[in-house]
Amino acid sequence: MILFQVAHAGFCLGAGILSKVVDRLLQMDESPPITHVIWDLDGLLIDTESVYTEANAQAMAKYGKKYTLELKVMTMGMKHDVSVARVLKEVGLSDTVTVEEYSVLYDHLLREMLPDCEMMPGAMRLVRHFAKHNIPMAICTGSCTFEYELKVQKHKELTDLIPLRVRINAVFSLEFAKFFEEMCPVLTGDDPAVVHGKPAPDGFLVTMSRFEKKPAAAKHVLVFEDSPNGVRSAIAAGMQVVMIPDWNYSKPPEEVMDRISAVLDSLEDFRPETMGLPPLELKGIQLNCLIDLSLVITVLADSSYVLAYPTRA
Repeated sequence: MILFQVAHAGFCLGAGILSKVVDRLLQMDESPPITHVIWDLDGLLIDTESVYTEANAQAMAKYGKKYTLELKVMTMGMKHDVSVARVLKEVGLSDTVTVEEYSVLYDHLLREMLPDCEMMPGAMRLVRHFAKHNIPMAICTGSCTFEYELKVQKHKELTDLIPLRVRINAVFSLEFAKFFEEMCPVLTGDDPAVVHGKPAPDGFLVTMSRFEKKPAAAKHVLVFEDSPNGVRSAIAAGMQVVMIPDWNYSKPPEEVMDRISAVLDSLEDFRPETMGLPPLELKGIQLNCLIDLSLVITVLADSSYVLAYPTRA
């Protein structure tokens, strides 16, 4: 089954894309069962995108350049060195500023900003839910180890707490990171086994190979991503993918729209049962409207969006 937001307050699917969505809806009953989950990190589990944007903006200003929305969208999901090289080329600095020089300035800014990253809505709930049901998980991120460690920086008041009992507030704490590391491998962007970054499939394929209990095939892995390049990477790896885009920066890539399992506003909107996974304990009322014998449209009580998925025989 599929969970798909067919309309959004700031972005409406065109007729061509909507047609692909409907085709995908009617095919989802045949989707392979999910046995493993891989998470992206930035903008998906923790809110780092605003930090990256501000750090790049300040770094570019030092060189008299402007960091634009187009540059951000162009490089989302890429490995750091590839991303920096692309940005420098686009703004005309590649002949005067090296990747290393820019990175020193950029990293200095990140050291000040990243420890304050907040967790994305719904992230902890889903991670705990999957862990409760013994679903193997992993993190596959384009972040280098230096950045990753800043994002999961330790808080002294949480040191002695058991990870699953930690109450996370504004900071992505080390205890949450320990929870992930106990439950799943973490693949960072500077891992030597990853030759090509997103949108190439390398990262997800390497991550899959490191599960202690390996999936029978890539098609049994569900990836959660927020960037177009990340979505392309997961699909190239042969995996199923749920996209949680930031509608200010990106939208689902049209060329692979019919292969995306779900597009949602937030992890809070994900319903595991639509992908054949154990359901969450939900509050509130859902209003179901039977369109025909194969398709159900579900309108949430607050009418904020629509869920569409095929029924089973």
